[in-house]
Amino acid sequence: PIALRIYDPAGNSFALHAAHLAVTQRFSDAISATVEIDMGRDAFANGGQIAYPWGATTQFANQFGFDVQEAYANYTGGGFTLTAGKFVTYQGIEVIEGPLNPTISRGFLFGWAEPFTHTGVKLHYQAGDAFNIGVGVVNGWDLIADTNQGKTFIARAAVFAPTDVFFAALSGSVGPEQAGNSKNQRISIDLTGAITPSGAFQLWYQANIGMEKGLLEGSTDYATWYGFGLQPVITSGDFSLGGRVEYFADPKGVRTLIPDGKFFNFTITPGYKLASVFKVHAEFRADVASDKIFG
Repeated sequence: PIALRIYDPAGNSFALHAAHLAVTQRFSDAISATVEIDMGRDAFANGGQIAYPWGATTQFANQFGFDVQEAYANYTGGGFTLTAGKFVTYQGIEVIEGPLNPTISRGFLFGWAEPFTHTGVKLHYQAGDAFNIGVGVVNGWDLIADTNQGKTFIARAAVFAPTDVFFAALSGSVGPEQAGNSKNQRISIDLTGAITPSGAFQLWYQANIGMEKGLLEGSTDYATWYGFGLQPVITSGDFSLGGRVEYFADPKGVRTLIPDGKFFNFTITPGYKLASVFKVHAEFRADVASDKIFG
């Protein structure tokens, strides 16, 4: 498997990445429920089951999987939405459903700097079209059942420009994530947004910093990781062009197991819509690392 690629299996092979099924039922104006299921090779990675895919065996990394990506209920009223169950994180640009991203592969920040999902409750408030804010209490990063006695708190605040050409969202989480330890905190702060001057051009951006206590042997200091990226998207008729320029640093190697790790990726993904419901993509990607991990 390719180093640092959460969703990419070993090369020289065809792969069923994912078959995705989403079911939503609205019981009334206030109450609804959603269940989303993933099947295929990607289902292993959704919940972090393949924590370090380049160290996994080929047999395990390429097996067929099943994952309940999301399963939650909503109660909405007065601008507030109360959500309970398993739901995706507030953080980041890219999403689990690959076809919704402007590129085929995922960046380093998606796999290493932020969680995929949370299980718990959150309360979100939408103030018209200009502002929204949310807070929640969850089990932690990519956990259905918690592994310690502490809880993780999540939050998000987003601001939209009146002309819909700009938005910025500040989100994050804080809580203990180590099994059997409720004291050592993991903190993640994520700034995500987009500049959209026209329907033909979008520029998405992300900056993330995280830290966690108790990961450095013989020290009680926080270990820190950080990264930033840009993702432009150009659309012209049936043609589209997505891109990504991204940098991620893991100075102590606590996220990637690579000491003093520095990683850069450059991606170009052209796409063409053959029909209203059928689109094809091709991708060129170059990864550069501070260590010889791309063997």
